[in-house]
Amino acid sequence: IWNNPNAKITSHLIESILALFKDTKIPVLINNEWAYLKEFDLDGVHFDTLPTDLKQINKELNRKFIKGITLTNDLGGLSEIEAMGFDYLSFCSVFPSSTSNSCDLVDFRTIQDCKEQTDLPIFLSGGITPENLNQLRHLHYDGVAIVSGIMKASDPEKAIENYSNELN
Repeated sequence: IWNNPNAKITSHLIESILALFKDTKIPVLINNEWAYLKEFDLDGVHFDTLPTDLKQINKELNRKFIKGITLTNDLGGLSEIEAMGFDYLSFCSVFPSSTSNSCDLVDFRTIQDCKEQTDLPIFLSGGITPENLNQLRHLHYDGVAIVSGIMKASDPEKAIENYSNELN
């Protein structure tokens, strides 16, 4: 659940999304707003930046949860991220994107270097379209995050089908 500055996260929204994925193995994570994990049965949180208070967050939640973090072209903090118990890494932005306008474009070499330095799963996001997915084929990654390509599509179901066809 993305904390889009143009849309308010509501209890109804969270409950609806949780109900939608209740009987699946798909985890539901919230972006940055970790306090919602105290109130709802969310599976985890994705941080855009390294939280300075992760020990306090872990103490307050007092349960296991999935932790992910966005990386850019700087891999300097990778060992600290691993030591803090993060579960996955995400690179933003792989291609120019209207929703990832706060991220610098990530150099593909940075993604390759990261994969050589860690066993953590790596996800890619930002500007990924069915048309440019083939440019990622030589990279080793575990998944993609698609926001605008689905949410802004005139036919979201068809968009999902197009992504699935290209990914498979």
